[in-house]
Amino acid sequence: MVRAFINFLILKWNEVQDLRYEHKLGILRESRHCEACDNWQRILETERAEKHRLISLLAEKPEVSEERIDVTDMKPVRGHIPWRVRQQMLEHDSLERAEKLKQAANE
Repeated sequence: MVRAFINFLILKWNEVQDLRYEHKLGILRESRHCEACDNWQRILETERAEKHRLISLLAEKPEVSEERIDVTDMKPVRGHIPWRVRQQMLEHDSLERAEKLKQAANE
């Protein structure tokens, strides 16, 4: 009795596995479409279209503008300014601003 029941369970398990395998292949025994598979197919198609559009945008050669940059007003960038020098610069700027505010208040 137990052996027959186990054989029955094994047969049912194999049928379920066969159904899962056929479903993965897109072949359903009932010959109807799976709604979840259709949804995934639509999502996949939209993702592929978007990916293709992005690749085509990246592959386009950008237009190069012949705009010249005026370098006469540019100052060289100093890499590292010691704290004491920076502190003196900040104090100097602060004193200049204070003088300008004082002159503006007197006028």
